[in-house]
Amino acid sequence: MKIPDSHPVVLSLVTYAVEMARPDRSQLPLFEERPCSVPGCDNPAGDESGLCLAHEPDPTEKTDPEPDDIPPHCSVEDCYLPATKKTGMCRAHNKANREGKALEAAKKNGPKAAAAAEEGGKQAEGSTAELVCDWPGCDRPACRDSVWCEEHYRPEILGKCRVSNCRRKPVAHGLCETHHCSNPGCENIASASGSGACYECEK
Repeated sequence: MKIPDSHPVVLSLVTYAVEMARPDRSQLPLFEERPCSVPGCDNPAGDESGLCLAHEPDPTEKTDPEPDDIPPHCSVEDCYLPATKKTGMCRAHNKANREGKALEAAKKNGPKAAAAAEEGGKQAEGSTAELVCDWPGCDRPACRDSVWCEEHYRPEILGKCRVSNCRRKPVAHGLCETHHCSNPGCENIASASGSGACYECEK
């Protein structure tokens, strides 16, 4: 279907082309510019964001993860480290569980194999084994909610929350405002229920 020359759309396009051909109108805007939505900023805003180039967020800049993006806790009781998708346990408890299974297999193969496994340091008893500091060469017991001992884990020096994958700054007990228990003096990690308290304080 052919659009007649007298159609309003055709006339408006012709009018715009004529205006664009004029020397004094060569920079005719395609749309009406609106100012940036930030108070006090008169820069022209973008098409969709409503912000100017100076106030638009950098798409390459890393942002803090939302609470929903934080991985679930380890399935071992009283362990609040992030769990892996494959086993549902944290990395430290996965290691202890593997060592415990290796010891059980060695015991089935005879006393010599079991003794060799124990001499090799594989004395873990499943996922309930005591965790050892993950610092190279350190065999001290790890702190609760951590894979490091008290000497090697300094969240205030690291400058970030002691919850893995969280980059927020700590505000109390090495935990950020989102993850620390809301009860004064409590050093536990806040539960995922959103109440602000830890599992122990919710009981």
